[in-house]
Amino acid sequence: MSREQMLGKTAKEAFAGEYGAALHDFYVRSFASKKPITQEYPLFLGGSKRHMRTVFNPVVDENDTVVRVFSCPLDVTAEYALRGVEARTAAVNKEMEGFISLAAHDLRSPMRRINDIASFLRADLPELSEENSRLLDMLEKVASQSFAMISDLINHAQASEIAGEQEDFETFRLKTLCEQVLQTLDPGQTHHWKVEEAVIFGERLSTQIIIRNLIDNAIKHNADRTLQVSVAVARVDDSTFELVVSDNGRGFSQSDIGQLKGNPLTTGSGFGIAGVMRLVSSRGGVISVDERAEGAGATVRVVLPGNLETEVR
Repeated sequence: MSREQMLGKTAKEAFAGEYGAALHDFYVRSFASKKPITQEYPLFLGGSKRHMRTVFNPVVDENDTVVRVFSCPLDVTAEYALRGVEARTAAVNKEMEGFISLAAHDLRSPMRRINDIASFLRADLPELSEENSRLLDMLEKVASQSFAMISDLINHAQASEIAGEQEDFETFRLKTLCEQVLQTLDPGQTHHWKVEEAVIFGERLSTQIIIRNLIDNAIKHNADRTLQVSVAVARVDDSTFELVVSDNGRGFSQSDIGQLKGNPLTTGSGFGIAGVMRLVSSRGGVISVDERAEGAGATVRVVLPGNLETEVR
């Protein structure tokens, strides 16, 4: 259409049918509200369906009266296609993670039984040759390592599941949160714990999963020693706080440190750490580790949305 054919006409007059009527309505709404309006709609062009996005911008004079509305249409068909791919990928990933979690739960009990059987054989057999003793050692080691890896997979699946969910902020005590974790991970009170008295306004479940995975990782990699573990928090600003989990264990492996710095997941890295990173990232947070000499312990710092409060409301 030429300029002369367009000037002076409403959208209804310039474009026939439902498209012109809808476009006219968008302009009217922008005039009435005095605010920009963004609309997305399908449009058939050249025999194919396109997805369009138009922003309607009102222009206001010195009397606060809308004198005109101008718009800018954009073809966002490629963006719509990408959204569809992302949605399908997310659905497939969720299905795979669910399968992995179920498989890991099913495998954990048999692996524990294999370890128990090796211990029973060692105790019940009258005499073991050096070769048989070595084989039992190998069996126990494989079962323990497999059990630890399966536990990592379960932790990763749980962290990944909550990463895709929106969680409301609430007020909770850090000490109460940690007590629930410690009752599960250290029921015999083998290790020594120091938890700061603090009240947090944030995502309770996400914070608990992060603490549980970090402590579980510390216990798992220091099974032969008693740990000193501390959990503390500090205010960063009005909208974020820092969670600090420290222990005096062996510290992180180089593969785990590399993963925390953004390196790809490797066979030497823990799946639990991957799950924590995904959960923290989904909340817009940051996770880092203080690098120390091997055997000098580890300190993990996690910045999360929320705030510290003086008392429970």
